[in-house]
Amino acid sequence: MQRGRKRKQAHIQPTTKSPKTTVNGDKSTAGYPFPDHPKPTPEECRAVRDDLLTLHGFPKEFIKYRNQRLQIDDRECDDVRESVLDGLVKTILSQNTTELNSDRAFASLKSAFPTWEHVLAAESKCIEDAIRCGGLAPTKSSCIRNLLSCLLEKKGKLCMEYLRELSIDEIKADLSQFKGIGPKTVSCVLMFHLQQDDFPVDTHVFQIAKTMGWVPDVADIKKTYIHLNHRIPAELKFDLNCLLYTHASSSKLDPFAAKKKRMSDKVRNMFYHAYDNYMMYAFPHDELKPLSKTFTNSLSELGNLNLEHLPQEYNGSALTLIESLSSLAILGNHTEFEKAVLWLSENLTFNVDARINLFECNIRVLGGLVSAHILATDSTNRLAEGTYKNELLVLAEELGRRFLPAFDTPTGLPYAWINLKHGVMEDETTETSTSGCGSLILEMGALTHLTGDPRFESAALRALRKLWSMRSSLNLLGTTLDVQTGQWIEYSSGIGAGVDSFYEYLLKAHILFGKEEFWRMFQSAYLAVQKYFRHGPWYHEADMRTGRATYWQLTSLQAFWPGLQVLLGDVAAANSSHREFFHVWQKFGVLPERYLLDHQMLHPTEKYYPLRPELAESTFYLYQATRDPWYLQVGESIVDSLNLHTRVEGGFASVRDVTTMELEDHQHSFFLAETAESNQNELVQCRYKYVQRPLGTADMTISCLRVFVISLMLMMTIDVSLMRIVVSTRPLVDEDRVAWLATVVYGCPYERFVMWS
Repeated sequence: MQRGRKRKQAHIQPTTKSPKTTVNGDKSTAGYPFPDHPKPTPEECRAVRDDLLTLHGFPKEFIKYRNQRLQIDDRECDDVRESVLDGLVKTILSQNTTELNSDRAFASLKSAFPTWEHVLAAESKCIEDAIRCGGLAPTKSSCIRNLLSCLLEKKGKLCMEYLRELSIDEIKADLSQFKGIGPKTVSCVLMFHLQQDDFPVDTHVFQIAKTMGWVPDVADIKKTYIHLNHRIPAELKFDLNCLLYTHASSSKLDPFAAKKKRMSDKVRNMFYHAYDNYMMYAFPHDELKPLSKTFTNSLSELGNLNLEHLPQEYNGSALTLIESLSSLAILGNHTEFEKAVLWLSENLTFNVDARINLFECNIRVLGGLVSAHILATDSTNRLAEGTYKNELLVLAEELGRRFLPAFDTPTGLPYAWINLKHGVMEDETTETSTSGCGSLILEMGALTHLTGDPRFESAALRALRKLWSMRSSLNLLGTTLDVQTGQWIEYSSGIGAGVDSFYEYLLKAHILFGKEEFWRMFQSAYLAVQKYFRHGPWYHEADMRTGRATYWQLTSLQAFWPGLQVLLGDVAAANSSHREFFHVWQKFGVLPERYLLDHQMLHPTEKYYPLRPELAESTFYLYQATRDPWYLQVGESIVDSLNLHTRVEGGFASVRDVTTMELEDHQHSFFLAETAESNQNELVQCRYKYVQRPLGTADMTISCLRVFVISLMLMMTIDVSLMRIVVSTRPLVDEDRVAWLATVVYGCPYERFVMWS
């Protein structure tokens, strides 16, 4: 291996010349993972390099590194090149973040500490504060401190220029001794900072190499790295690597990528416009009033539009912040997420004299806390070692315990309202909804699995089983019932308000917990809905006892149904209904709360639109399942409508009347967790923390209402790799069902996203 090589090439030009040397100057295949795989040949490498150079030009972000490699003599090179230690730390800071954020973090670190000796002598917290803008501050701080400490111990000084005199193999052996320095980091340092001819392989390069057939289908990233470094000529490695990375992440790979990026940026802007205004004018109160730029302490208002039970001394529980936690994490804002988690763990209490709606508080607060706990303890978002001690789970468990008195009824069906401090109040109403007692299993089941306390899941499951036992002979349920007697009050029901989340939770509980009991309930209920409620693309309401139609109306909450049908595999039916919902959206600019199908007119008193996310969520699922670009157009239309009609200087306001677009001074907390999320859907990861979002009601174990920003962003930002599946027009069953669920939601094997079975 040559050392200290001088590169005299002044420009990189496309060429068709044959390579001067064999691959890496060595034809031996001993010790390589795919000795019989003939690709890529030197000619193929050169052709791809030339084509990509013609297509893109040389990527601007890599020009400074190319210039370092092209210096004519060592003196000039010494003048411009950064130290090896600087380059290694930069590479560490670049992990799991953008180049802009990592550059900011490095500049902040150098500004705070004049020398590496100062960094080594500093406290961990000071280093973390300096690099926090780059994300994963505790992990990266620990890695940097360990690197400096070991380097000083080994070499007696904080300098790594000695690496310039070593061979590639010697450099790899040396750097691998430092804790936290992995093969990809070593490879990047070799290529970018030591000007060695190595070929890093990240996810982008790996995927495109497999697409071109340069590695076998069985190859993983590690073996791909070894194989490509053996096959690609040394003089092409730097140019080809930079160009492949650029090409893999460019719009040239996806004709809709530019549109997705533009819409992604729009939705990010929407989220932060809503979030920043909440933090400025309303935090730590519950919700923002965007027109007056004030706040409301609305926890007791949830589910109670008359506002008759507002506590006088209640000062808010940062409801919007709790609902925003998952969105912050998915948007990659680890700094703000960490600040929010720490604030909640130190300040949130539920020992308040406030009467709350069990259903709403469960899906928003309990779900938000459980979700945030999982995110805080996940390895990719973990808080600083020792600073997070499950405080959010402790809060969630406390809230869950305060819920339990609501289930103390002869039937096991919970009261709809409970006082957080005093329990069920005297003369409390015994009326509740099907959703109110049948949509608790996700959050409370997850809480049991996280804490080991069986009471939460047991209470929710008992209520669900009791409710299911009250179904009619047609497998239909009513809308409201009495928790003391177990008798129905309202026999008419549909798939909208008061019942909607019951169906969602059955299917998603099956997905999350893997229990066939939930699937059998859902399958029977779904077939009954299709038989008695469906009329063409629409769903009317019917009497649970006879199946006869009662009310012919569309309610905005029904828009979740196409998304649920996609998870089931009934895509044709989902597409049919979704198009009708979107037609109504186009007619009014947003989706009204209630639309009379038999008269083709708005309900005279329910003309409002409270920024609901359900249509955007269903749009995301349908795009995932079909890849039809029409759904991208729908997503864009939803985003543009929200910005046109509901965006104000102080946030996003609900629409009081869709005919006049008169606004209401209220930004619902779920807008940042659902509406913005369903538009966002930027990161589909089959880790449990994201099962929440893509699965729909919201958090999947978490807030049943937490999906808007994510769905639109996911749809706009990335093209999730899905298996090609021939979609039937009937619901899927058995192994077909689980394969479909795994594929349409994540593009991954089923067993990877069922956390508890």
